[in-house]
Amino acid sequence: VQAEGSDFLIFRLSVLAGACGKHPQLIEKMIARARAGETLRIAHDVVCSPSSARDVAAAVRQAILEERPAGLYHLANAGSASLCELIQTILLGIGLDVPVLPVPQSEFPSPVQKNRYTPLGTEKGFPLRPWREAILDYCRDQHPGATHHHQEGPDHDRVFTVGVFLGKEKIGEGKGQAKQEAEQEAALRAIAAKNW
Repeated sequence: VQAEGSDFLIFRLSVLAGACGKHPQLIEKMIARARAGETLRIAHDVVCSPSSARDVAAAVRQAILEERPAGLYHLANAGSASLCELIQTILLGIGLDVPVLPVPQSEFPSPVQKNRYTPLGTEKGFPLRPWREAILDYCRDQHPGATHHHQEGPDHDRVFTVGVFLGKEKIGEGKGQAKQEAEQEAALRAIAAKNW
């Protein structure tokens, strides 16, 4: 496309989490295997920029509406993680207590040479929120039920309390004046408790 010299917007993306159609991607395949009770073996030495499909779609729309200059754009939520860390975070976010074994990528032979370190920056003016926040929102939207919350106090001074559960065990709790703030704190405490 670039070689043709025409007006173009090319977006380079990383691993996306979002609703998918008939052909499940890596994340959906791993969730299905975890729900079936499989122990997952995930590469710990493949590093990417996990991203929310919703966040990326909003940034693409913004680029089109703002008539951004032609060119190549990297779009990803901020930060980077190994595939293993990503899958552990997702399983925690949806409340699945399944063993995840970190293994080297070399255990998954492929005829194609793949880059193992591919985090993306968004240096051309599309700052997106941190990947963990985006992925936990994906978990809440696509796979609800891993968190339990309640609220107390009058409308003008409401406090939300959110608990993150693996099975029946509460592994993290957070409080905040906004539900999302409490969810974030609870998820971060759960991740710290599981050493992920």
